[in-house]
Amino acid sequence: TLYLRGRGVTVTETKLKAGSPASSSLIVKQPSKSCYQISYLKPVVGLTKIAELAILRYSSDAPLNLEFRVGDGVIRYLLAPTIM
Repeated sequence: TLYLRGRGVTVTETKLKAGSPASSSLIVKQPSKSCYQISYLKPVVGLTKIAELAILRYSSDAPLNLEFRVGDGVIRYLLAPTIM
């Protein structure tokens, strides 16, 4: 299960389970936790509307790697984690 949480004025949580309609594949090698600035994610999240496939890769204290497959191309976005 993948939990996505956002904290700000309000707290938002999304849970993705393997086999759910929102998840074509979910591979978890080990439990991990990391934080990323939402202000840097907001501009690229809109790519999910035009992407045929969106791939999210992350691990504890490592950059977030977002990959969007659009037509014959690929858009990759890397974001360093927030230091807490």
